Amino acid sequence: CGAYIGDSALSLSNLNFKKIYSIEISKKSISKYIFNMKKNQIGDEKYEIIEMGITSRDDREPLILPDTGSAGLSLVRKYGKYDYIQVIQKSLDYIVDEYKIKPGFIKADIEGGAYEMVVGGIRTLTNYRPVLSIAIYHNPKEFFEIKPYLESRLKNYTFLIRKLDSSLHRNHCHSEVVLLGYPNELKSN
Repeated sequence: CGAYIGDSALSLSNLNFKKIYSIEISKKSISKYIFNMKKNQIGDEKYEIIEMGITSRDDREPLILPDTGSAGLSLVRKYGKYDYIQVIQKSLDYIVDEYKIKPGFIKADIEGGAYEMVVGGIRTLTNYRPVLSIAIYHNPKEFFEIKPYLESRLKNYTFLIRKLDSSLHRNHCHSEVVLLGYPNELKSN
C-alpha cells in the first residue's frame, strides 16, 4: 500500500509470493514502477497495480490532487506545476474482496493514511493474519493510535516499533519508523 516506484515490490519479487498486489495513486509513480519491473525482468504475471486510495470507508467521494510523483505525495501540496489526478478511495477490505487477494504480508507507507487503512482493513487483518509493516511516522494518529488499535483487535500478534533508517537526513529523526506485526503462530520453537 503506497507502492511508489516499485522499490518494495522489487525487493519482494524473488520471494515465493504468487503475486504482488501494489496499491498506488500516482500515475507518475505507476509509470516508473512499470519501467522498474520491466528493467528488472519481472513479468506482468508476478504483480498487479491497483490504482486506488485507501481509506476506512467505501462511501468516500474521489479526491482531486496534484500528481507530484514523489514519495511524499500530499493533499496539502500547493506549489509547482502538476497534473491533477482523481483518486477513488476504498477500504482495504473492499480492495482485498474485489481483487480476491489472500494477503500474507502487507507493507504500507501511505503518507499519513495508515490509521484509516487499518480501520478499513480490520476484517482482512483478522481473517488472513498477515505479517505487517506499517509506516507510523507521518502524524501523531499513526504513531500513537495504530498499535493500540491493532493490539485490541488482533489476538495473538506480536507488535514491534522499529526505526529502519538510522540516518538523520535533514534532521528527520522520526522518518522511517514502522510498526511490525506478526501472528504468534509464525514464531519458531
